[in-house]
Amino acid sequence: MAAAEAIIKPLLAKGQSPALIWAEHARELPFSLRSCYRHIHNGNMKIASLELPKAVKYRPRSHTGARAQVMPMAILAGRTYDDYLALDETVRARVVECDCLEGTATGNDAILTLHFVALHFQIGIKLEVKNSKHVVAALDWLHDVLGDLFSDFFGLLLCDKGVEFRDVNGMEAKDGVRRCAVYFTDTQRPDQKGACEKNHVEVRKIIPKGTSLAKINAYVLAEVFSHVNSEAREELFWLTPLALAMSALPAKLFDELGYRLIAPDDVVLKPSLLNKVIP
Repeated sequence: MAAAEAIIKPLLAKGQSPALIWAEHARELPFSLRSCYRHIHNGNMKIASLELPKAVKYRPRSHTGARAQVMPMAILAGRTYDDYLALDETVRARVVECDCLEGTATGNDAILTLHFVALHFQIGIKLEVKNSKHVVAALDWLHDVLGDLFSDFFGLLLCDKGVEFRDVNGMEAKDGVRRCAVYFTDTQRPDQKGACEKNHVEVRKIIPKGTSLAKINAYVLAEVFSHVNSEAREELFWLTPLALAMSALPAKLFDELGYRLIAPDDVVLKPSLLNKVIP
């Protein structure tokens, strides 16, 4: 039992779930995952139930203010969620879901997230101001990194109706050349890009809602998303999103983002990671 505790306890302290621990160390542990929960509940191990990671709790999104503004029909024409569903299934399989993670209520900055649904892989780019100008600038930067390959990997974007995604012309084309197609989910339907929303739960384990983003720069985001994407996922047969993405996407994308594979036992999914990487 002591040997099992020596493996389990330090990894729980890093925010890893028991399921993730068993995926990596099942052969070293003398009992099953289900038995682990029973031993903890019965007090047979020096691990308290409170040490087990809990699902991140968050309040439903508020739809007041900017997000409640009605998007002009000229923007939505041909870009509604029904239009998206009308696309061929093989086209929709390559969709990248877009969203923004906010910091404090008084901050104007945000983290633009781009989630490759098929790969379970998500990247984050800091927006100094959460507006359409900076969203377009982020896509322009990715386009500069990937060149003509941009359309191959970011050719289909699914966004919500936030004001930061309203410059569809700037998003869809650069220098007059079309590079992608943008579609929008229905109002108050975050489930229509549920893969992106689900992965935000993992990011929020490290950057809780309400955390100031003032000191979170590209280097910090590289560490955050390296750890989040190095978390093995059961739905990927315990592969990691980052390993899978590295086999499918250009190497220069990861070089420019600064993402790196984190060893299984070194993955940290707690705010303590920020203390290590923020000066």
